[in-house]
Amino acid sequence: QSALNNADNLVRKFLAAGAGEVVASRWSVDSRATRVLMALFYADLKRGVTPAAALHAASQALKNQAGMNRPRFWAAFSVFGARDVALSTFQQFEPASRGI
Repeated sequence: QSALNNADNLVRKFLAAGAGEVVASRWSVDSRATRVLMALFYADLKRGVTPAAALHAASQALKNQAGMNRPRFWAAFSVFGARDVALSTFQQFEPASRGI
């Protein structure tokens, strides 16, 4: 796999260049599912939700949509360099403890 196609290498380059957080896919994704996931993700970001919490919520919402409940549709994305270091996309997040 070339460096340009390796999400880990691209993420490292963005973080080294000063990006605070990077959302990236770990594998090829379905375009339709990604469009829905990102619409949900950015809606939460606009409301001030942290990237990790927004990605988690978007993934959970996609899991509940008919035809998109398989992990290949919602599990590919992760937040790297996040302020939410203790959180990952696959962990439960506690809204009360996050101030959300």
